[in-house]
Amino acid sequence: LIAADVNEKGVDFELSKMKPNVLYNIPKGCWHNIALWEGAKVLIIEDANKHLPLPDGDSEFHYLSVE
Repeated sequence: LIAADVNEKGVDFELSKMKPNVLYNIPKGCWHNIALWEGAKVLIIEDANKHLPLPDGDSEFHYLSVE
């Protein structure tokens, strides 16, 4: 699970290794993404019509590096 603090200085990423059968609650307004192994499965529950690209939606894109 990748979360980020996006501010005027840039983007600070935080990585958490997800565990099986654990519920993760992402606070409203927190940028996040999930990096999965091939064949991995997750269940995502969220409000309808979320994560549309800006300006119509609420999604911001931040590219990840190998680092």
